[in-house]
Amino acid sequence: MKKYVNLVFGIVGILIIINTFRIDIASKDFFGYQLNIWVYRAIWGFISFISFLQFYYKHKDGINQK
Repeated sequence: MKKYVNLVFGIVGILIIINTFRIDIASKDFFGYQLNIWVYRAIWGFISFISFLQFYYKHKDGINQK
């Protein structure tokens, strides 16, 4: 069950990135800091990428152990 949390974080990150393209804004608040929208998208892209990567490795290890 723990490995699916990474998948959920990855999907949420992708949805956040898609939503930023739908709304025409130049900056976004991230933990109280005003960031350029492209930096905000890059941060969420990095979070999503790492989450998907961790899910892949956990899923791969689970298949190899069976």
